[in-house]
Amino acid sequence: MSSYGEFGYNGIHIDVNKNIDSSDVLSTTLHEVTHQILAANSYIGAFDHILSIIYNTEFDSKKKNIIQRLYKRIYNSTIRVHESTAMYRELAFMKVANRAKYHEILTYYKNESDYYRQYKFNSLEPILHKINTESDLLIDDKQVLDLALYSMNMDLISLEPLDGKELACINKKRDLYNPDYRFSRVINYINGNNAILDSFDSISISQLFDELSLPYIDFDWEALKTWITNKIINPLELLPIDKYAIRKTYESPEKALLTASTYNSVLPNNHQIYCTTLGQFLKKMPECQVLFLGDTTKSGFVYSKLIDYNKHTEYIYPIDFLLNEQFDFIPVVLTDRNRYTQLVAFFPHIEADTIFVDLTEASDYMSQFIKEQNIKEYYPHMIKDHFVIFFLKGDKSPIFFHMTNMFNFETFISSYLDGLTARDTWWDTIPSTYLYNLIEIITLE
Repeated sequence: MSSYGEFGYNGIHIDVNKNIDSSDVLSTTLHEVTHQILAANSYIGAFDHILSIIYNTEFDSKKKNIIQRLYKRIYNSTIRVHESTAMYRELAFMKVANRAKYHEILTYYKNESDYYRQYKFNSLEPILHKINTESDLLIDDKQVLDLALYSMNMDLISLEPLDGKELACINKKRDLYNPDYRFSRVINYINGNNAILDSFDSISISQLFDELSLPYIDFDWEALKTWITNKIINPLELLPIDKYAIRKTYESPEKALLTASTYNSVLPNNHQIYCTTLGQFLKKMPECQVLFLGDTTKSGFVYSKLIDYNKHTEYIYPIDFLLNEQFDFIPVVLTDRNRYTQLVAFFPHIEADTIFVDLTEASDYMSQFIKEQNIKEYYPHMIKDHFVIFFLKGDKSPIFFHMTNMFNFETFISSYLDGLTARDTWWDTIPSTYLYNLIEIITLE
């Protein structure tokens, strides 16, 4: 279900607590992957995504207000096609995989959630009713996704986003620029004419959009970046487009599922203190057991955090990287692979065994990073029945880790850990308390 996962600028994340079985994990991942596909392969989806990143990382209030007005216009015109398509793919998969769970989720959406009514999912329900076999799923699932992408690919780059009208044409010329309206018209046509999705291909979909006078253009990522640079980045004097233009695509459905990382919706019951100065933050270091370096919120806000387990207290300071010799006081440092190189460069005296490095989402970048670190072994640790944390280590290296769902277990090993030695137990030279502290932080077990 949608509340069981999240899609943000830094990828797909599923809740380690709410997804209690393998079918939950797969359907939630598929829901969030759908959002990412629509955001990565359509003009208005990618524009919406980039605007959200700009807004969440920009500090100038005037610029933020301009971006916010544009973002709201785009968001309000795409949310229905986004959510209804994601819901359809999630439910269609579950109907074939686990009929009882399918009825449970459908009942939830209809009776306990605003999703069904708010995003007008009823228009897709006749198509969903026709899904009964895996063959039905494979064909109709792709067609619905393609219809959504066609609906979201229009000649956006001919418009002037900063003309003071905040792209009002999206609501005034809905057949040309409003994805929700375009998608609704197409689905209603299919239902009204009892069209069979099995017979649709790219040519017939193109013909359908032409017949309904819904112009579309093929997506061009570089053309969109150029347009945003010329029409928004340069006039507002923002950072270069590549600072915001994050696009994730997949070679296969298996690759898409592998990229999903996990998060914990149950927050620790710790007292949080926001330090107003760096000095105040550093003063607390000797009292704490764990330091997060460069943790990131969903909105893109970067901070560092100290945890004192004895006092159940967290000290938070808005800084990406701390250059201070007082790292000696911290037995365990948590960071990610993007900041690890900086950490080693500035603090070569830190014991490698005290550093835990989150490998983040599974990707070709992660695969290359693992090779560069000369990792020799991995230890899989099962948690909550349906999830696993892979811990990786080389000679005199820190401990790298990646958490994924058990569905990905064999695929993850064959894709990223081929040639490494699997361990049955934790490393004897590293205190097991480090392992249990990390598991507690990630899962609250």
